[in-house]
Amino acid sequence: MKKCLEDNTVGNCGNDIVAIYDKINPFSLFQFYLSYNFFNFSHKFLNKMVDKNMANYGTSFVHSSSFCLFSFLYFVLENNDKYLFNTFWNFLKVYSSGYFIYDSLYIIKHQKMNLVNFVLLYHHASGINLLMDDEIKHYTFKMLLFAEISNLPSCFVYYLIKTKNKTFLLFMKKIQFVLYSFFRIPLIGYYMTSAFKKFPYNKNLYISLPIYFMGLVWTSKLYKGLSK
Repeated sequence: MKKCLEDNTVGNCGNDIVAIYDKINPFSLFQFYLSYNFFNFSHKFLNKMVDKNMANYGTSFVHSSSFCLFSFLYFVLENNDKYLFNTFWNFLKVYSSGYFIYDSLYIIKHQKMNLVNFVLLYHHASGINLLMDDEIKHYTFKMLLFAEISNLPSCFVYYLIKTKNKTFLLFMKKIQFVLYSFFRIPLIGYYMTSAFKKFPYNKNLYISLPIYFMGLVWTSKLYKGLSK
């Protein structure tokens, strides 16, 4: 703020204040709360039919599949109505952030705090951080879309493991590996590289960079799992 006044960039100061207010105003926080509760309710509903871990995978599928469906509207509005597009992007930010908050709390409440879960918590916090940065929203959306597509088979793989259905398990593991490795490595890598080229000083990109390397490690693990 002081720097803005010294440089007489009052307009920029005003924009900064508005951006900060938008993130912390009660109505905005209430939207995140509603989104979190939607996924929390989804988990409770599914938990009536399956165990809590299976219900958590099901909730993940609800988020991934619905985000993929919403993406069609994103592409329709992207180059048309600017107001509707910005409104829809704000909805996507809140929607996915609500899921990340839900899953983070689920991990903290119901799972052991091992390395994998600490990595997942970092992944979710970094994802929310990226979603809040409108400067790179076009890149964030595409990276998130590809990430959610790559997540779709996970629910089915977990279900087949739990039900010990070996007939389709290897087939689904192969689909999971192909989708995950294709979308997470070359496609997300391309858009992340493009974002770095256009916004080389964007700190949020650097904060999210470890997520990409997490994808490389997980791809390797999925590949090894094909032989089991």
